[in-house]
Amino acid sequence: MLYNDKLVHFIVTRPEWKNGSNKWLEKLQKKIDSKINLINLPFQTFDLCSKKFFLLKLLKWLKKRKIKKIILFTSPASVEAVNKIFDEIKIKCSKNSKTKIVFNLVLLLINNFLKTKKIRFAAIGESTAEKII
Repeated sequence: MLYNDKLVHFIVTRPEWKNGSNKWLEKLQKKIDSKINLINLPFQTFDLCSKKFFLLKLLKWLKKRKIKKIILFTSPASVEAVNKIFDEIKIKCSKNSKTKIVFNLVLLLINNFLKTKKIRFAAIGESTAEKII
């Protein structure tokens, strides 16, 4: 039963991932009083863009001739999206696939930029920064 008169109800409108668990909501439910019932009504559902599209845009940007580059994450969800794309590529792509080749090139470029301090990762907000680390 969704509603129980004995409980206090809070509606949570935080965005969530399509095809994913809502770990944030699960953690919150464990931390609060058991008399409080959280009702999940997300105002937005995130879905990942194409892995190939994301990687090709990132590769194109990394190859542009600029002295310094900054990757700015604007929310914890943006960090999570990049991690999900990278994890999916690592798990699902064969070693010789074009996506895997582009992925490895992107990682190589990022590592080279990190070594020469020509790339920085930035975040808006503490919880976003914590996700990067």
